[in-house]
Amino acid sequence: MDTTMTRRAALTGAASASIIIAAGGAAAMIPTTRDEVERHWQDRCAAYRELEADERFLDNDAVQEPYWRRIDAAEIAILASTFRTRRTAELQLWIGWSHYEPSSSTVEKLVTQGDYAALARMRAALDWNEKMLFAAITTLRGEA
Repeated sequence: MDTTMTRRAALTGAASASIIIAAGGAAAMIPTTRDEVERHWQDRCAAYRELEADERFLDNDAVQEPYWRRIDAAEIAILASTFRTRRTAELQLWIGWSHYEPSSSTVEKLVTQGDYAALARMRAALDWNEKMLFAAITTLRGEA
């Protein structure tokens, strides 16, 4: 999924610019409840799953673009959310982690889906920065 990561890196700047627009111009779109935050997270996860399952996506920006628009919109909404809870912070960490170079394609897929249980099983194999992010998520979740 190297092309996805490359595409993702290219969109980082655009997403940052969109946050200001979303926060300043479309306040109604910003999640203010747990259900709204979760809906954005679930749509982001679904868009990633659909992108990975779409055999036409490789080296085809036109096919990838609708997925990236959904992913970016969900990430922007979660970042701009006024609903401040441990869960919102956890989702923001998952999203932030997904913007870093993963130690493996397995880690990449698990992080994009926020698969805590699977990452917990392979915690020892994570890189140092991944262990730190996972530890922060673990703390927010109140896990041991």
